[in-house]
Amino acid sequence: MGAEAHEPDGVDEAEGRGAGMKVLVVPTPSTGHLLAMVPFCWALRLAGHDVLVAARRDATATALRSGLQAADLPELQVPMDELRKAVNPSMFPAPVFADRDQPSGQGMWHFAAQSWFGQAGQYLDAYVAVAKDWGADMVLSDPLATVGRALGAALELPVLVHRWGIDPTGGPFAERTAALAAESGTALADPAAILDICPASLQAPDAPAGTALRFIPFNGTGLLPEWHRNTKGRKRITVCLGGSTLSLTGPRPLLAILDAVRRVDAEVIVTLSAADRASVGALPDGVRVVEDVPLQLFLADCDLLIHHGGSTTGFTACRYGVPQLVLPQMFDQFDYARGITRTGAGLAAVDAAAQADSGALTDSIANLLRDSAFRDGAEQVGRDILAAPSPHEVVARIVAPRAG
Repeated sequence: MGAEAHEPDGVDEAEGRGAGMKVLVVPTPSTGHLLAMVPFCWALRLAGHDVLVAARRDATATALRSGLQAADLPELQVPMDELRKAVNPSMFPAPVFADRDQPSGQGMWHFAAQSWFGQAGQYLDAYVAVAKDWGADMVLSDPLATVGRALGAALELPVLVHRWGIDPTGGPFAERTAALAAESGTALADPAAILDICPASLQAPDAPAGTALRFIPFNGTGLLPEWHRNTKGRKRITVCLGGSTLSLTGPRPLLAILDAVRRVDAEVIVTLSAADRASVGALPDGVRVVEDVPLQLFLADCDLLIHHGGSTTGFTACRYGVPQLVLPQMFDQFDYARGITRTGAGLAAVDAAAQADSGALTDSIANLLRDSAFRDGAEQVGRDILAAPSPHEVVARIVAPRAG
């Protein structure tokens, strides 16, 4: 007689019967934004739910490299496409993005809201077709992707909004989106939950309260480099300007940083995409340039991270207690810079004059390497990250009850 079938300890009976949900992910085509969502998507999969990322090729490529399934929407266009055509490097840095309590900053975010609202109207049918064909039960959306909330309303599906980190969409962006929806009679689902991977001490002041979710460092996959340990006893500085910043600003921020660090006795590691590596030209001797090596593989052994203020990049440093120097260029990066200085975990050079002052940047770097108070601040933010509920816990609390 065969052994009696039973569910393993800790497995929900309904889950064992295959009662998982189908969660359709609606990201923006930003690698950093999608990478921030990946650990929660993994938690969904491990809890027995299905996950499908619906996006165009640049985002689906990131999804596939992260072990997620994807549906390609090749016709999809997003507001950033037009932005890339309209800007030039002389426009950056642009601190106005953080001034949402001023008319100039409000105007920027009103325009962003209008652009994403228009994009939702243009492509809602494409998302509806994918959701119906796949049989989606829930939507997991980026805060900028208004189409995610429109999709939830159109198909009467619950919507979870997953913040990529610092969330600048709670003030003028949200107000203008609501006004546009009311004026046009467009239904937008209210989020069942706003999942927030940002520690409260760092979050933008105008961001509504969300459901705390532990940030899990994930900057992609790669091979562990043989040099990941700092065994030489020399200070180690990593420079990371994200995957898309230099394509908008040109090489200026990187060259300014490298000019400043050359006067500091430290090992310097620069992470670059292949495209950025080709565009920046020759770099100083002694600088280690790495491509396709995720930060989480070596950042814990670094003494300082210099970066652009991207949340996924910065939170990785916070998780490992690494102080930071932030040179923000656009969008929420200025909110991040304010947050990191507010917590005592680092310093920032916010405007064009500060970013061009090589001597002042060198002084900031030396101060960050010398003063242990900055590491204390970074370690406290790291403890705040670890104190948040894990993705597994949040899936069990937010998603499992809806699976019935």
